[in-house]
Amino acid sequence: MIRATSRAVSGSRGAAALLAGGGGRGEQLGGAGGIVAEQCDTGESFESSGDDPGLGDGAGDREHLAVGAFGSVGVRRQLGGVPQTGPGRGQQRQVADLAQDPDRSGDVLMGARDVPRAAQWCERVREFSVRHELTSLLGVCRNHYAMVLAVAGAWADAEAELHGAAEQLALRPAQAAEGVARLGELRRRQGRHDEAERLLEDVAFLPEAQIWRGLLALDRGDPGDAVNIARRLLRQLPISDRLQRAHAHEIIAREQAELGDLAAAREALVEVEAAADEVSTAPMRAAAALAGGAVALASREPNHARALLEDAADSYARSNMPYEAAEARLLLAAALRELDLPDQAAAQVVRAADAYERLGADHAERVARALSADIRGSKNRSVLTRREIEVLSLVGEGMSDKAIAEQLTISEHTVHRHVSNILTKLTVTTRAAAAAQAAKLGLL
Repeated sequence: MIRATSRAVSGSRGAAALLAGGGGRGEQLGGAGGIVAEQCDTGESFESSGDDPGLGDGAGDREHLAVGAFGSVGVRRQLGGVPQTGPGRGQQRQVADLAQDPDRSGDVLMGARDVPRAAQWCERVREFSVRHELTSLLGVCRNHYAMVLAVAGAWADAEAELHGAAEQLALRPAQAAEGVARLGELRRRQGRHDEAERLLEDVAFLPEAQIWRGLLALDRGDPGDAVNIARRLLRQLPISDRLQRAHAHEIIAREQAELGDLAAAREALVEVEAAADEVSTAPMRAAAALAGGAVALASREPNHARALLEDAADSYARSNMPYEAAEARLLLAAALRELDLPDQAAAQVVRAADAYERLGADHAERVARALSADIRGSKNRSVLTRREIEVLSLVGEGMSDKAIAEQLTISEHTVHRHVSNILTKLTVTTRAAAAAQAAKLGLL
């Protein structure tokens, strides 16, 4: 049994080495191992926490106690925003609750975007699972570790972990469903939007699936749908679930800014910033800066937007989150264009496109490359959004609004609105003229 379980976790060991500074693809990930080591060297790592998982009478007892204890350090940090020598009474109750839920410790750490401690939690639980032959707990661990890898850009390894976890959680459908949601999020990042939609709709009862559906709508250029998904989730989540609510508010802040409802965007931004202040992990602060940059950009405050988005891009890069860093760079480019700095804007777009290429995010790379071409050829034109650039390239191929809607999986009405905006910004009156402009810009 131990031998079989050991074979099942061989993928986890390889992925752990990747994040721990091992050979192979470790360097390709931009030093993920170094970041993990640096951010975990705070005197409050699991090894120095003094927590003893203990053992109950049965495997189920061992699973619950182990996960709760291994996650307690990260939970203490998340609940208070600063390291604690020990949890207070309220925190003790929440840490104790974790011992009854073998999945929630990892959820808290990833919800707080505390990737280094999430990686550490997974490695400790993996070792414990192998030692005590706890296959289901190992599946839980691999599900969570898949997201650690996905965030770090190791997408092939993440997918392998998810498939391995699915086999080990075959008899636990609730936790297996979480793996389906995570695969949907991986597909979203890869730009495989139709697959992502199907997977996330299958497990739409999970809060994280709703969050990723909102981000998928954002990627597809449908801010109204993204906001509706996020607001529906907020109605379902308890006020005490601050981390999940912060993710929903982040979507609302960014999308309401794009829709021009600045009051609603700022109201949501307040919630995101409060969560970032409370949790105080670098990625949470970066998320707040990204949302704040989007709101500042919509508010015609390009200098403020530039500062926030530079901070977001830098923080995501230091946290080894290349996909998020690329997103921040694209928004930063928009701020730089507003400041009439096209060369600097183009440089940021190229960096984002290069990052997408390394990740294998083909769809995002194509959009970024097209945006780069637009910047080079349009210093005196109104700024086109990423989605408008994408629609323009398809118009240049002679596609109808209906065909474009099917290609991008958005409504025909949304395509018509994008085309109308494109014609206005390019100061042309026909699709043929817009197509000619697309050819001039090198988008065809």
